[in-house]
Amino acid sequence: MYFIKNRFFSIVFFSLYLLSVSGLSALDLNEEGQATPENTGAYKTDAFKLDLTLDAFLLGGGLALSAAGLFAQPEYSDWDGVKYDSSRVNAFDRSVIHSYNKGFDLAGHILLGLSMAAPASMVFLMPEEWLPLTVMYAETLLIANGIKEIMKNSISRVRPYMYADNPPGDDVESGDYARSFPSGHTTMAFTSATFFSYVFTKYYPDSVYRYPVYAGSFLLAAATAGMRIASANHFPTDVLAGAAIGSLVGFLVPFIHTLNERFQESRGSDSVSFAVSPAGAAVSYSY
Repeated sequence: MYFIKNRFFSIVFFSLYLLSVSGLSALDLNEEGQATPENTGAYKTDAFKLDLTLDAFLLGGGLALSAAGLFAQPEYSDWDGVKYDSSRVNAFDRSVIHSYNKGFDLAGHILLGLSMAAPASMVFLMPEEWLPLTVMYAETLLIANGIKEIMKNSISRVRPYMYADNPPGDDVESGDYARSFPSGHTTMAFTSATFFSYVFTKYYPDSVYRYPVYAGSFLLAAATAGMRIASANHFPTDVLAGAAIGSLVGFLVPFIHTLNERFQESRGSDSVSFAVSPAGAAVSYSY
């Protein structure tokens, strides 16, 4: 089935794996066997707070959305071999219709992988923060992935290369040719770029590296979007929609975690804390 071949899930889970492994490998032990950072620098340790109820809701919701997108793919009819009529495409999108380009397609995959792996660099700067970073990033990726997958399956827009000659046979055979809107690569690239930029700024509000982080993150995301158009996988409106979805999710999920203190205050004195060491993890609840 097509979802087994879906490259997005491989990239998503590789990014999460890299982030979590980076956190564990960056930890060192002091003489008492406690986990301590090798070199953290100055950062705000209270920038984000995990909350058992909130994070269970976000992770569960993200998993549910991704599962819905994964298992609810429609059955696509076999292509009859005749090019689609480009006159039915709006003028803005019609201007970029051209044949499929495998080289640009591969470049888009590579750029997406780099973009999604970039947040792992924060764990090397702040090894003690690997748990909130991993949890928040997992929630962010799962929610963004679920939204774009559900939209792809519901809208079933035909990709630009179907209006030109020689579309890629594998995509035509699998039905992926009818999953153009929104651009999944762009969604996930902008999700990662926004997450990275926002989280870095909250941890390091006065850092001189804030603007290079912004520029590098969004240049990678924009280049990913450009490759999706250049490879004839997407129309401009596909990538614009993906950029909007990704930016919104990439901001909202970590932003919500800056409000956890208010959520806890509204529930009274109840609080949830997490403790992590190479020997394992513990969750404590106090009231």
